[in-house]
Amino acid sequence: MRRILHFGVTLAIVLNGAITLFNLAFSVSLLRTGLPVASDFTVFYAGGRLMRDGPRERIYDLRTQAEVEQQVIRETREPFPEWKSGMMPYNYPPHAALAFVPLSFLDFKNASRLWVAFNLLLELYAFLLLFRLTRGWSARERVVFLTTAFALRSWAFNVYFGAFSAIIFVCALRFYQSIKAGRDAFAGVSLAVATLKPQHAFVPAAALAFGRRWRALAAAALALAAPCLAAMALCGWRVWFDYLALLGYLGRHESDFNIFPWMMANLRGVLFIIVGPDYQDAVYRVALAGLAASLVLIFVLWRRGWRPCEWDFDLRMAATLLISMFASPHLNPQDDLLLIGAAALLYGHSRRGDGVDARPFVAVLLAAPSVYIVIALLGLLESTWTWHLLPTFTLHAWLLCCWSPSGSPPRLVK
Repeated sequence: MRRILHFGVTLAIVLNGAITLFNLAFSVSLLRTGLPVASDFTVFYAGGRLMRDGPRERIYDLRTQAEVEQQVIRETREPFPEWKSGMMPYNYPPHAALAFVPLSFLDFKNASRLWVAFNLLLELYAFLLLFRLTRGWSARERVVFLTTAFALRSWAFNVYFGAFSAIIFVCALRFYQSIKAGRDAFAGVSLAVATLKPQHAFVPAAALAFGRRWRALAAAALALAAPCLAAMALCGWRVWFDYLALLGYLGRHESDFNIFPWMMANLRGVLFIIVGPDYQDAVYRVALAGLAASLVLIFVLWRRGWRPCEWDFDLRMAATLLISMFASPHLNPQDDLLLIGAAALLYGHSRRGDGVDARPFVAVLLAAPSVYIVIALLGLLESTWTWHLLPTFTLHAWLLCCWSPSGSPPRLVK
Protein backbone atom coordinates (compact mmCIF):
# COMPACT_ATOMS: atom_id res chain seq x y z
CA MET A 1 0.00 0.00 0.00
CA ARG A 2 2.82 2.35 0.86
CA ARG A 3 4.45 1.66 -2.53
CA ILE A 4 1.20 2.47 -4.33
CA LEU A 5 0.86 5.70 -2.37
CA HIS A 6 4.49 6.63 -3.10
CA PHE A 7 4.01 5.92 -6.80
CA GLY A 8 0.81 8.01 -6.92
CA VAL A 9 2.47 11.00 -5.27
CA THR A 10 5.49 10.75 -7.58
CA LEU A 11 3.23 10.56 -10.62
CA ALA A 12 1.29 13.60 -9.42
CA ILE A 13 4.52 15.56 -8.97
CA VAL A 14 5.64 14.70 -12.51
CA LEU A 15 2.28 15.49 -14.13
CA ASN A 16 1.69 18.68 -12.17
CA GLY A 17 5.26 19.77 -12.78
CA ALA A 18 4.77 19.29 -16.53
CA ILE A 19 1.50 21.25 -16.44
CA THR A 20 3.23 24.02 -14.48
CA LEU A 21 5.97 24.29 -17.11
CA PHE A 22 3.36 24.38 -19.87
CA ASN A 23 1.40 27.14 -18.09
CA LEU A 24 4.60 29.13 -17.64
CA ALA A 25 5.68 28.68 -21.28
CA PHE A 26 2.23 29.74 -22.47
CA SER A 27 2.30 32.82 -20.27
CA VAL A 28 5.80 33.80 -21.40
CA SER A 29 4.73 33.48 -25.05
CA LEU A 30 2.24 36.29 -24.46
CA LEU A 31 5.17 38.65 -23.96
CA ARG A 32 5.74 38.34 -27.70
CA THR A 33 2.18 38.30 -28.98
CA GLY A 34 0.51 40.60 -26.47
CA LEU A 35 -2.99 39.98 -25.13
CA PRO A 36 -6.08 39.41 -27.31
CA VAL A 37 -8.76 42.08 -27.51
CA ALA A 38 -11.20 39.69 -25.82
CA SER A 39 -9.18 39.88 -22.59
CA ASP A 40 -10.09 41.74 -19.42
CA PHE A 41 -7.14 44.01 -20.15
CA THR A 42 -9.15 45.62 -22.94
CA VAL A 43 -11.65 46.74 -20.30
CA PHE A 44 -8.88 48.09 -18.04
CA TYR A 45 -7.16 49.83 -20.95
CA ALA A 46 -10.42 51.43 -22.08
CA GLY A 47 -11.12 52.49 -18.50
CA GLY A 48 -7.69 54.11 -18.28
CA ARG A 49 -8.29 55.95 -21.55
CA LEU A 50 -11.69 57.15 -20.35
CA MET A 51 -10.12 58.41 -17.15
CA ARG A 52 -7.41 60.15 -19.17
CA ASP A 53 -9.43 61.74 -21.98
CA GLY A 54 -12.98 61.70 -20.65
CA PRO A 55 -15.83 62.07 -20.45
CA ARG A 56 -14.81 60.94 -16.97
CA GLU A 57 -18.19 61.68 -15.40
CA ARG A 58 -19.69 59.07 -17.76
CA ILE A 59 -17.20 56.31 -16.98
CA TYR A 60 -20.05 53.98 -15.92
CA ASP A 61 -22.31 54.81 -18.84
CA LEU A 62 -22.48 51.65 -20.95
CA ARG A 63 -22.83 53.51 -24.26
CA THR A 64 -19.76 55.61 -23.51
CA GLN A 65 -17.80 52.54 -22.46
CA ALA A 66 -18.79 50.73 -25.66
CA GLU A 67 -17.63 53.62 -27.85
CA VAL A 68 -14.20 53.77 -26.22
CA GLU A 69 -13.84 49.99 -26.21
CA GLN A 70 -14.75 49.72 -29.89
CA GLN A 71 -12.21 52.41 -30.70
CA VAL A 72 -9.52 50.42 -28.89
CA ILE A 73 -10.49 47.25 -30.79
CA ARG A 74 -10.41 49.08 -34.13
CA GLU A 75 -6.92 50.36 -33.39
CA THR A 76 -5.64 46.81 -32.81
CA ARG A 77 -7.09 45.67 -36.17
CA GLU A 78 -7.87 42.37 -34.49
CA PRO A 79 -11.27 40.75 -35.04
CA PHE A 80 -13.44 40.41 -31.98
CA PRO A 81 -14.12 36.69 -31.34
CA GLU A 82 -17.63 35.40 -32.00
CA TRP A 83 -17.88 33.67 -28.62
CA LYS A 84 -17.84 37.09 -26.96
CA SER A 85 -21.33 38.51 -27.40
CA GLY A 86 -21.45 42.30 -27.28
CA MET A 87 -19.22 44.55 -25.21
CA MET A 88 -17.26 43.86 -22.03
CA PRO A 89 -18.32 46.49 -19.46
CA TYR A 90 -15.92 48.24 -17.13
CA ASN A 91 -17.37 47.09 -13.80
CA TYR A 92 -14.45 47.89 -11.52
CA PRO A 93 -14.18 50.74 -8.99
CA PRO A 94 -13.11 54.15 -10.30
CA HIS A 95 -9.73 54.15 -8.57
CA ALA A 96 -8.82 50.98 -10.51
CA ALA A 97 -9.05 52.93 -13.77
CA LEU A 98 -6.52 55.46 -12.44
CA ALA A 99 -3.88 52.71 -12.31
CA PHE A 100 -4.20 52.20 -16.08
CA VAL A 101 -3.87 55.82 -17.12
CA PRO A 102 -0.07 55.50 -17.65
CA LEU A 103 -0.54 52.37 -19.79
CA SER A 104 -3.16 54.15 -21.91
CA PHE A 105 -0.40 56.36 -23.38
CA LEU A 106 1.02 53.25 -25.08
CA ASP A 107 -0.67 51.36 -27.90
CA PHE A 108 -2.76 48.40 -26.81
CA LYS A 109 -0.30 45.61 -27.68
CA ASN A 110 2.72 47.19 -26.00
CA ALA A 111 0.63 48.11 -22.96
CA SER A 112 -0.62 44.52 -22.74
CA ARG A 113 2.93 43.17 -22.94
CA LEU A 114 3.90 45.28 -19.94
CA TRP A 115 0.82 43.97 -18.11
CA VAL A 116 1.82 40.38 -18.92
CA ALA A 117 5.34 41.03 -17.58
CA PHE A 118 3.85 42.50 -14.40
CA ASN A 119 1.64 39.44 -13.90
CA LEU A 120 4.61 37.11 -14.40
CA LEU A 121 6.53 39.01 -11.74
CA LEU A 122 3.52 38.65 -9.44
CA GLU A 123 3.54 34.89 -10.08
CA LEU A 124 7.20 34.75 -9.08
CA TYR A 125 6.46 36.80 -5.97
CA ALA A 126 3.56 34.48 -5.11
CA PHE A 127 5.95 31.52 -5.36
CA LEU A 128 8.33 33.18 -2.91
CA LEU A 129 5.48 33.96 -0.50
CA LEU A 130 4.22 30.38 -0.63
CA PHE A 131 7.76 29.06 -0.19
CA ARG A 132 8.02 31.19 2.94
CA LEU A 133 4.56 30.13 4.12
CA THR A 134 5.48 26.44 3.89
CA ARG A 135 8.69 26.86 5.85
CA GLY A 136 8.84 24.01 8.33
CA TRP A 137 7.26 21.53 5.95
CA SER A 138 9.39 18.67 4.65
CA ALA A 139 11.08 19.09 1.28
CA ARG A 140 8.75 16.49 -0.24
CA GLU A 141 5.66 18.25 1.11
CA ARG A 142 6.80 21.56 -0.34
CA VAL A 143 7.51 20.08 -3.76
CA VAL A 144 4.12 18.36 -3.87
CA PHE A 145 2.29 21.49 -2.77
CA LEU A 146 4.07 23.97 -5.04
CA THR A 147 3.90 21.83 -8.17
CA THR A 148 0.18 21.31 -7.59
CA ALA A 149 -0.48 24.96 -6.77
CA PHE A 150 1.16 26.28 -9.92
CA ALA A 151 -0.41 23.61 -12.12
CA LEU A 152 -3.84 25.17 -11.64
CA ARG A 153 -5.33 26.53 -14.87
CA SER A 154 -6.05 29.80 -13.06
CA TRP A 155 -2.46 30.98 -13.53
CA ALA A 156 -2.65 30.73 -17.31
CA PHE A 157 -6.15 32.22 -17.30
CA ASN A 158 -4.99 35.14 -15.19
CA VAL A 159 -2.19 36.04 -17.60
CA TYR A 160 -4.18 35.34 -20.78
CA PHE A 161 -7.13 37.48 -19.70
CA GLY A 162 -4.90 40.09 -18.08
CA ALA A 163 -6.91 39.84 -14.88
CA PHE A 164 -6.44 41.13 -11.33
CA SER A 165 -6.46 37.64 -9.83
CA ALA A 166 -2.71 37.37 -9.15
CA ILE A 167 -2.77 40.77 -7.43
CA ILE A 168 -5.67 39.68 -5.21
CA PHE A 169 -3.92 36.39 -4.40
CA VAL A 170 -0.70 38.14 -3.41
CA CYS A 171 -2.74 40.58 -1.31
CA ALA A 172 -4.42 37.66 0.48
CA LEU A 173 -1.05 36.06 1.29
CA ARG A 174 0.43 39.37 2.47
CA PHE A 175 -2.70 40.06 4.52
CA TYR A 176 -2.40 36.73 6.32
CA GLN A 177 1.35 36.98 6.92
CA SER A 178 1.09 40.57 8.15
CA ILE A 179 -1.79 39.95 10.53
CA LYS A 180 -0.08 36.79 11.80
CA ALA A 181 3.05 38.81 12.60
CA GLY A 182 1.07 41.59 14.25
CA ARG A 183 1.83 44.14 11.51
CA ASP A 184 -1.67 45.51 11.18
CA ALA A 185 -0.67 48.50 9.06
CA PHE A 186 0.77 46.25 6.34
CA ALA A 187 -2.34 44.07 6.49
CA GLY A 188 -4.48 47.17 5.99
CA VAL A 189 -2.50 48.23 2.93
CA SER A 190 -2.90 44.74 1.45
CA LEU A 191 -6.64 44.99 2.03
CA ALA A 192 -6.73 48.40 0.36
CA VAL A 193 -5.04 47.05 -2.79
CA ALA A 194 -7.51 44.15 -2.84
CA THR A 195 -10.34 46.66 -3.35
CA LEU A 196 -9.40 46.61 -7.04
CA LYS A 197 -11.94 43.77 -6.87
CA PRO A 198 -14.08 44.90 -3.91
CA GLN A 199 -15.92 41.59 -3.54
CA HIS A 200 -12.65 40.04 -2.32
CA ALA A 201 -12.04 42.77 0.26
CA PHE A 202 -15.55 42.88 1.76
CA VAL A 203 -15.44 39.77 3.95
CA PRO A 204 -11.83 40.29 5.20
CA ALA A 205 -12.74 43.88 6.09
CA ALA A 206 -15.74 42.60 8.05
CA ALA A 207 -13.48 40.09 9.80
CA LEU A 208 -11.17 42.91 10.89
CA ALA A 209 -14.14 44.90 12.18
CA PHE A 210 -15.61 41.98 14.13
CA GLY A 211 -12.14 41.17 15.48
CA ARG A 212 -11.66 44.81 16.51
CA ARG A 213 -8.47 45.31 14.51
CA TRP A 214 -9.07 49.03 14.12
CA ARG A 215 -5.46 49.85 13.27
CA ALA A 216 -5.59 47.62 10.20
CA LEU A 217 -8.88 49.13 9.09
CA ALA A 218 -7.52 52.65 9.62
CA ALA A 219 -4.45 51.79 7.52
CA ALA A 220 -6.70 50.48 4.74
CA ALA A 221 -8.81 53.64 4.86
CA LEU A 222 -5.74 55.89 4.72
CA ALA A 223 -4.27 53.92 1.81
CA LEU A 224 -7.57 54.23 -0.09
CA ALA A 225 -8.16 57.90 0.68
CA ALA A 226 -5.90 59.43 -1.97
CA PRO A 227 -6.98 57.32 -5.00
CA CYS A 228 -10.65 57.46 -4.05
CA LEU A 229 -10.60 61.24 -3.57
CA ALA A 230 -8.70 61.63 -6.83
CA ALA A 231 -11.34 59.57 -8.65
CA MET A 232 -14.10 61.73 -7.14
CA ALA A 233 -12.26 64.91 -8.13
CA LEU A 234 -11.98 63.71 -11.72
CA CYS A 235 -15.36 62.00 -12.15
CA GLY A 236 -17.60 63.85 -9.71
CA TRP A 237 -18.97 62.82 -6.34
CA ARG A 238 -21.75 60.71 -7.89
CA VAL A 239 -19.27 58.28 -9.42
CA TRP A 240 -19.67 55.76 -6.56
CA PHE A 241 -23.45 55.73 -6.91
CA ASP A 242 -23.04 55.24 -10.67
CA TYR A 243 -20.70 52.34 -9.99
CA LEU A 244 -23.16 50.59 -7.66
CA ALA A 245 -26.03 51.21 -10.08
CA LEU A 246 -24.03 49.59 -12.89
CA LEU A 247 -23.26 46.53 -10.77
CA GLY A 248 -26.95 46.08 -10.03
CA TYR A 249 -27.87 46.43 -13.70
CA LEU A 250 -25.22 43.94 -14.84
CA GLY A 251 -26.38 41.45 -12.22
CA ARG A 252 -29.84 41.46 -13.78
CA HIS A 253 -28.60 41.37 -17.41
CA GLU A 254 -25.51 39.19 -17.10
CA SER A 255 -26.09 37.18 -20.30
CA ASP A 256 -25.89 40.36 -22.40
CA PHE A 257 -22.47 41.41 -21.12
CA ASN A 258 -20.19 38.37 -21.22
CA ILE A 259 -20.80 37.41 -17.59
CA PHE A 260 -20.98 33.64 -17.25
CA PRO A 261 -22.28 32.46 -13.84
CA TRP A 262 -21.84 28.76 -14.65
CA MET A 263 -18.07 29.34 -14.57
CA MET A 264 -18.18 30.67 -11.01
CA ALA A 265 -17.17 28.42 -8.10
CA ASN A 266 -19.45 30.20 -5.67
CA LEU A 267 -23.05 30.24 -4.43
CA ARG A 268 -24.21 32.11 -7.50
CA GLY A 269 -22.57 29.61 -9.85
CA VAL A 270 -23.99 26.57 -8.05
CA LEU A 271 -27.51 28.05 -8.05
CA PHE A 272 -27.24 28.95 -11.73
CA ILE A 273 -26.20 25.40 -12.61
CA ILE A 274 -29.15 24.02 -10.63
CA VAL A 275 -31.98 26.30 -11.81
CA GLY A 276 -30.67 27.49 -15.19
CA PRO A 277 -30.63 30.89 -16.95
CA ASP A 278 -34.38 31.51 -16.67
CA TYR A 279 -33.99 32.60 -13.05
CA GLN A 280 -30.81 34.65 -13.30
CA ASP A 281 -32.34 37.68 -11.57
CA ALA A 282 -33.50 35.56 -8.63
CA VAL A 283 -30.12 33.81 -8.49
CA TYR A 284 -28.34 37.16 -8.31
CA ARG A 285 -30.61 38.32 -5.47
CA VAL A 286 -30.05 35.12 -3.53
CA ALA A 287 -26.29 35.52 -4.07
CA LEU A 288 -26.42 39.02 -2.58
CA ALA A 289 -28.43 37.65 0.36
CA GLY A 290 -25.78 34.97 0.77
CA LEU A 291 -23.09 37.63 0.91
CA ALA A 292 -24.99 39.41 3.68
CA ALA A 293 -25.57 36.12 5.52
CA SER A 294 -21.85 35.32 5.36
CA LEU A 295 -21.30 38.17 7.83
CA VAL A 296 -22.96 36.04 10.50
CA LEU A 297 -20.37 33.30 9.99
CA ILE A 298 -17.55 35.83 10.01
CA PHE A 299 -18.86 37.30 13.26
CA VAL A 300 -18.90 33.84 14.85
CA LEU A 301 -15.34 33.20 13.67
CA TRP A 302 -13.78 36.44 14.90
CA ARG A 303 -15.97 37.68 17.75
CA ARG A 304 -13.29 36.60 20.25
CA GLY A 305 -10.75 38.80 18.50
CA TRP A 306 -7.57 38.01 16.55
CA ARG A 307 -5.19 35.76 18.43
CA PRO A 308 -2.53 34.54 15.96
CA CYS A 309 -0.95 32.26 18.55
CA GLU A 310 -4.11 30.20 19.06
CA TRP A 311 -4.15 26.70 17.61
CA ASP A 312 -7.11 27.35 15.30
CA PHE A 313 -6.03 30.74 13.89
CA ASP A 314 -4.96 29.31 10.52
CA LEU A 315 -8.17 27.29 10.39
CA ARG A 316 -10.26 30.42 10.91
CA MET A 317 -8.25 32.27 8.26
CA ALA A 318 -8.84 29.43 5.80
CA ALA A 319 -12.55 29.54 6.63
CA THR A 320 -12.61 33.31 6.08
CA LEU A 321 -10.97 32.91 2.68
CA LEU A 322 -13.35 30.15 1.57
CA ILE A 323 -16.42 32.02 2.84
CA SER A 324 -15.27 35.15 1.03
CA MET A 325 -14.95 33.22 -2.23
CA PHE A 326 -18.17 31.24 -1.97
CA ALA A 327 -20.25 34.24 -0.92
CA SER A 328 -18.76 36.56 -3.52
CA PRO A 329 -21.43 37.56 -6.07
CA HIS A 330 -18.83 37.48 -8.87
CA LEU A 331 -15.97 34.99 -9.11
CA ASN A 332 -14.10 34.31 -12.34
CA PRO A 333 -12.26 31.01 -12.98
CA GLN A 334 -8.90 32.77 -12.57
CA ASP A 335 -9.98 33.88 -9.08
CA ASP A 336 -9.67 30.24 -8.00
CA LEU A 337 -6.05 31.14 -7.21
CA LEU A 338 -7.32 32.03 -3.75
CA LEU A 339 -7.98 28.33 -3.16
CA ILE A 340 -4.21 27.83 -2.98
CA GLY A 341 -3.99 29.95 0.15
CA ALA A 342 -6.85 28.08 1.80
CA ALA A 343 -5.24 24.73 0.91
CA ALA A 344 -1.91 25.77 2.44
CA LEU A 345 -3.56 26.86 5.68
CA LEU A 346 -5.69 23.72 5.92
CA TYR A 347 -2.76 21.41 5.29
CA GLY A 348 -0.60 23.31 7.76
CA HIS A 349 -3.36 22.88 10.35
CA SER A 350 -3.88 19.17 9.57
CA ARG A 351 -0.21 18.23 9.62
CA ARG A 352 0.03 19.37 13.24
CA GLY A 353 -2.12 16.37 14.16
CA ASP A 354 -5.72 17.34 14.79
CA GLY A 355 -6.99 13.82 14.21
CA VAL A 356 -8.19 14.51 10.66
CA ASP A 357 -6.87 12.25 7.92
CA ALA A 358 -5.95 14.76 5.22
CA ARG A 359 -4.88 12.15 2.65
CA PRO A 360 -8.24 11.82 0.82
CA PHE A 361 -8.49 15.59 0.38
CA VAL A 362 -4.86 15.90 -0.67
CA ALA A 363 -5.31 13.10 -3.21
CA VAL A 364 -8.25 14.88 -4.87
CA LEU A 365 -6.35 18.16 -5.02
CA LEU A 366 -3.26 16.47 -6.44
CA ALA A 367 -5.34 14.90 -9.20
CA ALA A 368 -7.39 18.02 -9.99
CA PRO A 369 -5.00 19.61 -12.57
CA SER A 370 -4.67 16.35 -14.49
CA VAL A 371 -8.43 15.75 -14.36
CA TYR A 372 -8.95 19.16 -15.95
CA ILE A 373 -6.48 18.34 -18.75
CA VAL A 374 -8.22 15.00 -19.44
CA ILE A 375 -11.64 16.67 -19.56
CA ALA A 376 -10.31 19.35 -21.90
CA LEU A 377 -8.71 16.77 -24.22
CA LEU A 378 -11.98 14.85 -24.38
CA GLY A 379 -13.71 18.02 -25.54
CA LEU A 380 -16.18 18.08 -22.67
CA LEU A 381 -16.34 21.88 -22.61
CA GLU A 382 -19.19 22.23 -20.12
CA SER A 383 -17.47 19.83 -17.72
CA THR A 384 -14.25 21.80 -18.22
CA TRP A 385 -15.86 24.96 -16.91
CA THR A 386 -17.56 23.21 -13.98
CA TRP A 387 -14.33 21.40 -13.06
CA HIS A 388 -13.57 24.22 -10.64
CA LEU A 389 -16.27 22.88 -8.32
CA LEU A 390 -14.09 19.83 -7.55
CA PRO A 391 -11.25 21.60 -5.67
CA THR A 392 -13.70 24.13 -4.20
CA PHE A 393 -15.96 21.56 -2.55
CA THR A 394 -12.98 19.42 -1.58
CA LEU A 395 -11.57 22.30 0.44
CA HIS A 396 -14.95 23.03 2.01
CA ALA A 397 -15.28 19.39 3.06
CA TRP A 398 -11.75 19.44 4.44
CA LEU A 399 -12.53 22.58 6.42
CA LEU A 400 -15.61 21.00 7.99
CA CYS A 401 -13.65 17.90 8.95
CA CYS A 402 -10.86 19.97 10.48
CA TRP A 403 -13.22 22.04 12.60
CA SER A 404 -13.32 21.03 16.24
CA PRO A 405 -16.73 21.78 17.81
CA SER A 406 -15.29 21.43 21.28
CA GLY A 407 -12.67 24.08 20.60
CA SER A 408 -9.92 21.90 22.05
CA PRO A 409 -6.40 22.10 20.61
CA PRO A 410 -5.15 19.42 18.22
CA ARG A 411 -3.04 16.51 19.33
CA LEU A 412 0.62 16.81 18.45
CA VAL A 413 2.10 14.28 16.08
CA LYS A 414 4.67 12.09 17.76
